[in-house]
Amino acid sequence: MVDSWREDPLQYWAVVPVKTLSQAKSRLSKALTPSDRHRLVLALLVRTLQVLGDIEELARVAVVSRDPNVWAVARARRATALREPGPEGLNAALSWAAARIIERGGGGLLVIPVDLPLLTVESVRQLLKLATAPGMVIAPDRSGQGTNALIVVPPDLIPFRYGVHPAGTGPDSGSFERHLALARAAGVIPRVLRCDDLAQDLDQPDDLSLVTDRI
Repeated sequence: MVDSWREDPLQYWAVVPVKTLSQAKSRLSKALTPSDRHRLVLALLVRTLQVLGDIEELARVAVVSRDPNVWAVARARRATALREPGPEGLNAALSWAAARIIERGGGGLLVIPVDLPLLTVESVRQLLKLATAPGMVIAPDRSGQGTNALIVVPPDLIPFRYGVHPAGTGPDSGSFERHLALARAAGVIPRVLRCDDLAQDLDQPDDLSLVTDRI
């Protein structure tokens, strides 16, 4: 599967980072038991891999995690399981994954979180169509503060700067602007895609209604 719209196609890898199941979606703990959260994350992962697996422009789909249950789901869906080497967090995991992708000949990295219940093939293709080499494409969350999807070409174009809101009111406040600034510092003009499918993440108990009929 290669990039069909470029004369010199890049090998794009999609990477889905997933926390260990004991840590995943902890913000939903008031609405779901630990076992319910585990099942939810695995169901979301299956759906995300189904969407990404239908996109022929992607050379490879990978899941980076420290959880053997997550690796098993990835392999069952014919995705590459990348074993996150340590507990340092999302940014370190993505930097490590980017290095592995470059080693395997990948030229572009698409980061897709596991908790986008409205993700579609078309919304991912919109991102890919905006990508340039070198370059960055970014889709913010609904607040306009976090990063819900990110393409970087090459995979190590920028250091990843996802983060947690200091007041605890959002999972990733501020990373959108940080990633924009890092792209400009790297000498590229970032492209922004504002898309409802990509903006809606599953973060609060009220968001659970989004997945009732989808997983």
